[in-house]
Amino acid sequence: MSRTEYKAVIFDLDGTLIDTIRDIGEAVNYALKQQGITPLTTEEHSRNAGWGLRVSLERALPGKSRDFIDRAFPDLMEYYSLNPCVYTQPYDGIRELLDTLQKEGVKLFVYTNKAETIAKSIVNKLFGKNCFTDVFGTVDRRPLKPHKEGIEYVIGKTGLDKREILYVGDSEVDMETAAAGELDCFAVTWGFRTPEQLASYPKKDIVNFPDEIAALILRDPIADSL
Repeated sequence: MSRTEYKAVIFDLDGTLIDTIRDIGEAVNYALKQQGITPLTTEEHSRNAGWGLRVSLERALPGKSRDFIDRAFPDLMEYYSLNPCVYTQPYDGIRELLDTLQKEGVKLFVYTNKAETIAKSIVNKLFGKNCFTDVFGTVDRRPLKPHKEGIEYVIGKTGLDKREILYVGDSEVDMETAAAGELDCFAVTWGFRTPEQLASYPKKDIVNFPDEIAALILRDPIADSL
C-alpha cells in the first residue's frame, strides 16, 4: 500500500528528469548555421527552452519572419531526430527517486512539449520501457503545454482524480500547466530556471534535490499511527 496521498506523478522531461540542453542547443545551432547565423551559447539555449523546439528556434531568431522560421525549422528537426540523446543524461538522483516511487506503487508519467515519438525514444533509452506508465508529448492537434486541453487529456489518461496526482517541473510553463490542470505542483531548481524566476508562480513546494520529492510526499506509517 502506498505511503503517499498521490497515486501518480506527472513529470516534465527536459530540465526536470533529464539534462537535454546540450543536445537541444546543438540542434538549434545547426539550424542557425544553415541560415548563416551565429550560434548561441548554452546559457542562451537554457533561457529559450521549455516551450518546444520550434519556440526555442523562434526565440533564437528574434525579429525573423514566420516564413524564415518555417525554412529553418526542418533543419533543426532533422538534426535533432537523428541526435536526440548524444549528451542527454538523467540528473543525479533521478533514477533513485523514480525507483523509490515505483516501489511505493506510484504510477509515473511524462508530459513534455517535445515530439512524442522522440520523447518516448529518449525515455526508453535512459529509463527502460517499464519505468513510466506512459509518455505524452507533442502530436498533431494536441496543444502544447501549458494549454488546459493538453493537461486535461493527460489527466484523463491516468484514470485518477486530480487530487491524486502531483505534477513536477522546472519552468514557468510547468507551473502554468499544473495550474491549468488544477494539480498540486513541485518546482525543481536543478533545471532551466532559477528559483527567482519561479517565485511568482503558484506551487506546493520548491525542491532543490530529487530525494526531497520522496521525503515530502511519502508518509511515515509509524508517525501516522501515533
